Amino acid sequence: MLALLGFRTADVLVRRLPLPASRALARTMAGLAFRARLPARRRLEANLRSLLGRDREADIESLARQAFEHFALMLVDFLRLARLEPGRVAGEVEVLGARHLEAARASGRGVILLSAHVGNWEWGAAFLSALGARIRLAARAHGGPLEAWFARRRARHGVVRLDGRPLWPAAARAPLLYKGRHRMPR
Repeated sequence: MLALLGFRTADVLVRRLPLPASRALARTMAGLAFRARLPARRRLEANLRSLLGRDREADIESLARQAFEHFALMLVDFLRLARLEPGRVAGEVEVLGARHLEAARASGRGVILLSAHVGNWEWGAAFLSALGARIRLAARAHGGPLEAWFARRRARHGVVRLDGRPLWPAAARAPLLYKGRHRMPR
């Protein structure tokens, strides 16, 4: 419940503040959260140590700090997405390599996209939905009331999180058709 309150508070602030102020506040809050040594920081640093080795402690701390800031900025963008009309999303996203996705889509066999947390994948999903794709996400549930909050925001842009375990049967049943005749922008 505390997490939902935090997301709702952030939502109000992003709605009321100009974008540069929202981003500055997000960076400040990320810095405070990082310095508070939250469990998320400890988990992130442990994961980075596994990848980079213990002899790179300065790099690990710097990368973890950057990850906290990146997450805060992506949250601001996710919250902004809720106020953007679905039809306007396509004009707000720059696509690199669109021809590859368009070629896969044109094959008629369906497309599965995999994304890591690099960039704002929530915007990517909303963008594809705005072009007419039926988007089904395989993402970890937030749980409780926070999951319902995220589900409402995603649904506004035609994005649905797959549920259940394993996820592949639900993914295989997802419709393969584009709803419209839109093409990817070049």
